[in-house]
Amino acid sequence: MTFLDSHSHYLKVVLLKSKNKAEEQLKSLIERTEVEIGCHVNFFRSDGGKEYSSDSLKKYFKLYGVHYKLTNLDTPQENGSAKQVNHTILDMAHTMIKESDLLESFWLHVVNYATYILNRVPTHAIKKDITPYQAYTGNKPSVAHLQVFGCIAHTLIPKSKRSKFGSKSLQCTHLGYSPRKKAYILVHCPSG
Repeated sequence: MTFLDSHSHYLKVVLLKSKNKAEEQLKSLIERTEVEIGCHVNFFRSDGGKEYSSDSLKKYFKLYGVHYKLTNLDTPQENGSAKQVNHTILDMAHTMIKESDLLESFWLHVVNYATYILNRVPTHAIKKDITPYQAYTGNKPSVAHLQVFGCIAHTLIPKSKRSKFGSKSLQCTHLGYSPRKKAYILVHCPSG
């Protein structure tokens, strides 16, 4: 599921195994967003997907004062920004996974990485010369830590886990950034 904040154009992607988890994830996302930005979510617009049309979700929206708007049938242009951002994420992800020579099974990492990058680069959708991340959080993002998706990365092997003359690092592949701590996501794929 892709969520686009219409004010800041900040993106959030929630990866689901099945659509029956969408309602639970949406409620969690709304509550987390309100804490992050200190504002009440006022509107939720969707293309009328069945995952957003349950009676319990409608009650939730009503209880919390969230206006629920549906686009008209067969009018994707009414949800143009969301459709465009989905295409952009997928185009970026396709290019990055092909360039990295990683298996397509790493698709969730590359989608998260593309979203991470898009939130940290300026967009013409915001009139000010700021990034979606800055418009959403009020903080200018650092890009000093950015690396090429799929590049070679080395992780330190702790002294307690290596022999006296053993390797001090392990060669890995860079997959992105942890959403929960200040850390890289790496994968070690031993050859042969």
